[in-house]
This record gives sequence, C-alpha cells and structure tokens, in this order.
Amino acid sequence: ANRMSLLSVCILVALTVAVSAFDSALCGSAGNGVCSTSSVFRKPIVAGNWKMNTDLSSAHFLATEVVSLTNDLKFDNIEIALFPPFPFIHTVKKAVFESSQNIKVGAQSVFFETSGAYTAAVSAPMLKSLECDLVLVGHSERRSVFKENNQDINKSLKQVQAHGMVPILCVGETLQQYESGQNKAVISEQLEQGLVGLSASEVAALIIAYEPGWAIG
Repeated sequence: ANRMSLLSVCILVALTVAVSAFDSALCGSAGNGVCSTSSVFRKPIVAGNWKMNTDLSSAHFLATEVVSLTNDLKFDNIEIALFPPFPFIHTVKKAVFESSQNIKVGAQSVFFETSGAYTAAVSAPMLKSLECDLVLVGHSERRSVFKENNQDINKSLKQVQAHGMVPILCVGETLQQYESGQNKAVISEQLEQGLVGLSASEVAALIIAYEPGWAIG
C-alpha cells in the first residue's frame, strides 16, 4: 500500500506540473487570466500506460487514488487517460466512472482481426464492449518485443476507429536509429505506412504520440 501511495503522489505531481505547464503555454500570453482553447486543434493529453504492472486490487486502488488526487485539477485545457492491463480495464473504468467524468480509460494494444482462432489476442469489439475510450496502437514495445509491423499497425488502427474508439498511433525511433541520424526517416515511414487508406477526417480524429524507445521506461 505504501508503494502504491507513493506512486499516486508521483502521478499527482506529474499531472499538476503538466496541467500548470499547459495552462501557462495556452493561457499565459493573454495576460488577463482568461483562457480560450478555441484556436487549439486538440487538447494535450497526459496518459499513464501501466504496462504489465498491478494486480486487480492494486489497479483498483491506483485508479481511485488518481481520481481522488486529481479532483481539484482544472481539465479545461488537458485530458487525462489511464491504460491499465487488459484484465483490469473494467475495474479501472468502473472506478473512474463512479467518481470522475474527466478521466478516460484505454487499452494498451489491439489485434487487427475481429474474431477467430487467435489465442490470447484481444479485438476491437472486445475493447468496445468494455467501453474503452482510447487504444494505443504501435507502441514501441509492441513493435520491438512482439514484432508488430507498420502494416499490422495500420489494420489495427482502422479497427479501432471502425468500432468507435480513438486510436493513439505511437511512433518513434530506437536509440541506434537516433544515434545514426535515421530518426526522421523512421518516423516518416511509420506515419506514411501507419496511415495508409485513411481519409483526412479519419487522420484528424486520431492521436499521434511521439515516444522513442530510448526515452521511455
């Protein structure tokens, strides 16, 4: 419990800093204390990917702590999202829904087929039935560890949108690619192949996250 409490405090500090930074960036120049996001294309998002961590009880505890600690934060200019492991999405969604309408809950990945003999895979219809708001697609660990390629990521992204959820397309280079100056070429390829077949309105409706593998833990 002490470890989870410390983690909750760290999350609160990170969220508070993020909200303050975005408030300052978006509203500070006005000089009159009045902020309008009418000219901002999309609200910034602070998202917590829990990866393969927590069990059922600690996932519920952490979700309720995040809700409690963020009750006093302003959400006018920012969105907050939590990405727990698959087995705990329902628990976290329920905990968030009962206490806050401001925090979204998403899934860490999705398979591009809707059903079939794909042991351990999770489909977009399954995630939709859990009322997921967002889905991470193409996370660097899915690319490197599970060998997801741009073509599969493109198909997964389309499935997410087809089932009424918002995909977060993750792009980024490895440390080796960064050090060899390939980062721009790698990201361009990920974007071009990841967005194949999408209309302008579909691209506008998704989120693109830059998360180079060498910069995340």
